[in-house]
Amino acid sequence: MADFTADCLERIEVALAEVLRRVEDNAPHQGDASESSAGIDDRAALRQEYIFANKTAALFVAAAEMGALSVDASPAAIEALKSYAYNLGFAFQYQDDLLDADDGAFSSLALFGADEVRRRVVEHTNIAISSLSSLPGTISPLKDLADHLLSRNC
Repeated sequence: MADFTADCLERIEVALAEVLRRVEDNAPHQGDASESSAGIDDRAALRQEYIFANKTAALFVAAAEMGALSVDASPAAIEALKSYAYNLGFAFQYQDDLLDADDGAFSSLALFGADEVRRRVVEHTNIAISSLSSLPGTISPLKDLADHLLSRNC
């Protein structure tokens, strides 16, 4: 097991506390009007994107950030990995909605339609991959992971 410095452990703890706070703040509440409303409006779309950013993407970012911190990555590399993870989290969630084919009132399919959701998967995947350009070393495993997202079927 690697020996982590006190500073590294503290930075990991701060990153984890931040993601847990975000997830807790955005836990679904019974009877949440934005989720139970049959109407599709801008507020529902903004709410959904806010949830994606503060749950799925936040968890992806936390994982990437903690990994980067554990190897003492530079601040620039950490930011690049966070951008990659954030966009991969969005792409993953949109792809998941497509796979679930859930067209309930609050799903991205109901809010945006399947074509727009597919476009968003590709857009966020491309942004994620382009975020890797400034990283040193081999990025192919991260690029391959992002590319796999586009073709996953489960």
